[in-house]
Amino acid sequence: MNVQDAAIQILKDAGKPLHAKEISERIIEAGLWIAKDKTPEATVSARLYSDIKKHGDQSTFVKVAPQTFALRDVQLVAVCDAKEPEPKNENPSDSLKETYSFLEAAEKVLDQFGNRNSIHYREITDKAMDQGWLNTSGKTPEATMNAQLVTELKRAKASGEPGRFVRTSPGYYSLVKWMGTGLPYQISKHNREIRKKLLSQLMDLNPAQFEELVGQLLAEMGFESIDRCQ
Repeated sequence: MNVQDAAIQILKDAGKPLHAKEISERIIEAGLWIAKDKTPEATVSARLYSDIKKHGDQSTFVKVAPQTFALRDVQLVAVCDAKEPEPKNENPSDSLKETYSFLEAAEKVLDQFGNRNSIHYREITDKAMDQGWLNTSGKTPEATMNAQLVTELKRAKASGEPGRFVRTSPGYYSLVKWMGTGLPYQISKHNREIRKKLLSQLMDLNPAQFEELVGQLLAEMGFESIDRCQ
């Protein structure tokens, strides 16, 4: 029996949420699964969390608190009934997490973990899901996160509003409220100035100069045979 099937049986018998440590202990005690490592609770937590991340609201499991799981089709009782070791440096108010939209979750991740630096959209997604702020049934949440951030940037630019986010480099995002100081702002400002200067220089080239520039670029990229268009 695999970990997920064993956890289903244990959670059905319990009728309430259980911490991964208690799930693993009950599974092993019942002889439903033989642990092959020294941290079975970590394996149980990882397997159940992966199932939730993969299947979203179609998953059999639901995460109700840090490392605490229940069955989706069983009415949940108060999370405090689940036996959970006292976490270190954890705010008790975080025992129940509210889920957010992709953009709201991204803003929270940047606010709490960014430390005024930009974060790649994949890491933003991972942290949001790890914190329980994001619940999605999609198979590519990272791609969805990036697409929504890009769309939000375009919307803000079209409306003339400052918006909430800024892209400091491909795939990396920061918060607009941090701009004006710090490394992300300097990088973003430098990139904008370089792009503007390059575009201006390209627009000033005549056709022959542009063709020569393209030829040089292709040569630098490793192309050995470059013919001019007639």
